[in-house]
Amino acid sequence: MFGEGQNSILSASNPLSSAILLNSSGSSLTNLKIISPFSTIRQTANIASCVVANGSSNFRIDNLEIVDCATAGIMITYGSNNGEVVNNRVAHTLADGIHITGRSNNIVVSNNQVRDTGDDAIAVISYVANTAKSYRINIIKNIINNSATRGISAIGDDVVVRANTITNTNCAGIYSVSEGTTNLYSGTNLIIENNKMYNTTLDA
Repeated sequence: MFGEGQNSILSASNPLSSAILLNSSGSSLTNLKIISPFSTIRQTANIASCVVANGSSNFRIDNLEIVDCATAGIMITYGSNNGEVVNNRVAHTLADGIHITGRSNNIVVSNNQVRDTGDDAIAVISYVANTAKSYRINIIKNIINNSATRGISAIGDDVVVRANTITNTNCAGIYSVSEGTTNLYSGTNLIIENNKMYNTTLDA
């Protein structure tokens, strides 16, 4: 699916069921504005995200403007692989701006602008319940502003966090440790370099 940018608007009618699902090989979603109805209550179901790659492969999410999601703006999960999340603008989410989990792998997250998120701006998370880690994720040249928690979380294998600019976070600018209380794996082979962080509560 592709549109003509700001003039191509998809507006969900229900914040609890707002997601556009990419669940096949070769899917792409480009040049659209996606709006979910404003919600004050954070949701947990993937279907309350705005865009979900759900076991998708060889996919591309490019040049979207995403506003007002009841959970994550962009969710990558269920082993999605070989995907690109690039050139997007994500704002006003109640959970993460861009969230990668569920054994997803070989994903590039680059040149996105993420602001005013209710949780992490960009997160790679590997839960023990998923039985395997997310891996080979490149988070490069993104601009982050105003995260309620962390700027970037990198908990997986072979995650690269490079040349991002992170401003105004309530917790760490970049976070890469396991929390036993939330049943996360530990990350390995992380590369974190050449990032700029301003006004973060904790750096790395």
